[in-house]
Amino acid sequence: MILRKFEDSNEQNGDALLGSLKLGIRNKWLIGKGDQNSGRGLSFALKYSVIEPGKLYPMHASEHPEAIFVMDGTGLIQNEKEEFEIKGGDVVLTRSGEMCSLRNLGKTELKTLSCIDLVSH
Repeated sequence: MILRKFEDSNEQNGDALLGSLKLGIRNKWLIGKGDQNSGRGLSFALKYSVIEPGKLYPMHASEHPEAIFVMDGTGLIQNEKEEFEIKGGDVVLTRSGEMCSLRNLGKTELKTLSCIDLVSH
């Protein structure tokens, strides 16, 4: 068993990862790929994300299937064919290789918790 404190997890600014685009995205890997604290490889990762009001997580291809739980806020998630308005309590599943983007439509932060399947492709 492992206890991980939320405040002890490293936060990554999306701008640092994707260049100086002023994306307004912060990611915190609660359990990451190749997590050394487990003593063995894990088959999933857990990521907490915050998108500032009016900001966009740009269109990208998902490397692995991902279940995204919307904790708080409102947004628009889209792939190449469809789009859905989302709000706190909604869950979205993206498939491996699927293109998707996520925009915060609200006046407050859009907060999500994602479980990423590291085994399926």
